[in-house]
Amino acid sequence: MCRKDPNLIMYSAGAKFHHEALNGTGYPEGLTKKDIPLEGQIIRVADEFDAIVSKRQYKSHIGITDTLNILIEECKPSGDSKYR
Repeated sequence: MCRKDPNLIMYSAGAKFHHEALNGTGYPEGLTKKDIPLEGQIIRVADEFDAIVSKRQYKSHIGITDTLNILIEECKPSGDSKYR
């Protein structure tokens, strides 16, 4: 939808790639850190932050400090050097 609207085209990379993971396990293309557009990385962090701190019927609230620790831990490279 963003790619078809001239006013939204600049946001299309964020919309398309915000489910990619730094280690290549995300979708739609399984990109790794260096290949994921910055917009996608920013939206992913914001989306994960919201998902973790928000209280839901099936989970309780997690504090901001714990949430930031979770996000930082997820950003650490694995032992596999191809993701560094």
